Order: sequence, then structure tokens, then C-alpha cells
Amino acid sequence: MPEQLSYCAGLVRRHDHDRFLTALFAPEPVREHLWVLYAFNIEIARIRELVSEPLLGEIRLQWWREGIDAIYAGHGVRTHPVLEALEVAVRLCALPRRPFDSLIDAHTESFSPNAPVNLEELENHADAASAGVMRLAMGIAGGQAPDAAIRHAGIGWALTGVLRNIGIHASRRQVFLPGDMMRAEGLEPESVFSCRHGPELRRVMVSFAQIAGGHLAAARQALPAPSRQIMPVLLPITLADIYLRQIRRPDHDPFRIAAPIPAFRRQARLLWAMLTKRF
Repeated sequence: MPEQLSYCAGLVRRHDHDRFLTALFAPEPVREHLWVLYAFNIEIARIRELVSEPLLGEIRLQWWREGIDAIYAGHGVRTHPVLEALEVAVRLCALPRRPFDSLIDAHTESFSPNAPVNLEELENHADAASAGVMRLAMGIAGGQAPDAAIRHAGIGWALTGVLRNIGIHASRRQVFLPGDMMRAEGLEPESVFSCRHGPELRRVMVSFAQIAGGHLAAARQALPAPSRQIMPVLLPITLADIYLRQIRRPDHDPFRIAAPIPAFRRQARLLWAMLTKRF
């Protein structure tokens, strides 16, 4: 890794350290292009954290959408380090336009304060957002994989993120657990917002973790022997297994900030996955 990181690499290192580590296993210049894509995803994903009203978020997302318009129209790139680097990645890797639109649309939906109506709605959102990033990353890596594998991997990673961030979302009066699953267990959103870790929430979390793990297993079944070329794109779900084990522990409290898993442990897990070609 170079001593001086690019702007995009530094952004990913600060805000999405897991994906930063997985990209390290890709060769140059693939590594840098992956960081550019992940930096773009960070920029549009964190808008939700920066605005107080959905309309303001939609205005900011429209700015990024117009930036993508300019890249594909060849009308000149807006002055922004992520968009400028993304233009190079799009051109050199021949990335399609549609996944970018789907990704931005998915983040527009995330401004809603209401929980997803059901699991299907949440999975569709995760397919467009999380799996959408993986599809674009696959284009950067230059390899191929069944779309079923990418879809399940992206959804499994996203659902794991929902579980890991229940406390953060609750602090913003948001909950992304499916409404039908909460109702089935008698869990009210206000209970989550008040940071009450009762048996109802525990049961929803355990069931939800099983669903996330099922998507990870389905991804591996759809792609039992991935090539080394595409492994860095799929590596995040290797870390999802660790996070799901933490969440399944009886003493796990979603409202308590847990000590992060040390980088060396995550790196060791990723290295083993690369050596064995088992994500």
C-alpha cells in the first residue's frame, strides 16, 4: 500500500474500513478503482446522516445524479475528487450506467422514517444498493459471477449491516427491521427508539440474523469456486460471518457500542479466504 493514499482511498479507510481492507487484495489499478467506487457509495449513503429533512437529502442526491449524467454524457466532470476519479474508472472499466441510477434511487428511499413494510421490500432495497455496488465492483475487477451469487452476497452483507447499526439508526429515530417481523413479535418502533433491549427485539434479531446467514450460504452455493480475480469483490461477506456470530451471542446488546474487531484479525480472516478461495 502506498504511503500516501489517494483522496478516495483515504475516505474509504475512514468510513468503510472493511471494504478498504478487501480492496487491498486486488491488483493495481483495480484496487484504486474499487476505492473510487466505494468512496462514491459513501458520499451518497452518508447524506442521510447529514440532512434534517428528506427534501434536503433528495436535493443532494440529485447533485450526484447530475454528476453521473455529466460523466456518461461526456459533458465534462464536476469539480469533485470523487466524481473526477469516478469518470476515469467508468471510462477505463466500461461500467454501465443503470446500476448507478439504481444505487441512487435506493438511497432516496432510505430517507423515509418508516420501517420497511416487509422483508421483501428490504431485500429489494439491499439488492439495488448493496448488491448494486458489488455488481459495479465486479465490472471493475473484470471477472464474472452468477448474478444470483452477487445478489445474495449483497443482500446478506446489507442485512448484517442493518443488525450492526440498530443503535445508530434508533438514535435518528429510524428502524430498518421489517415491519411484518416486528409485528409478529410484538415489537413497537418506539421500543427500539427508546433503546430498550427486550425479548421481542432479541427474537427479531435472531430470526433476522438467520435470514442474513441464509443469503450468505446461498451466495456460496451459487458460486462454490470463485476465481482469484473476483475474490476481493466478495470478501466483505467473509467478515459478515464474524459479525453475525457476535450478534447471535446471548449477551449482545445492539445499543451498546462494541469494541471493534481489530484490523489484524479481519486482515487474517481475509487473507485466509484469499488463500483458500473460500469467501
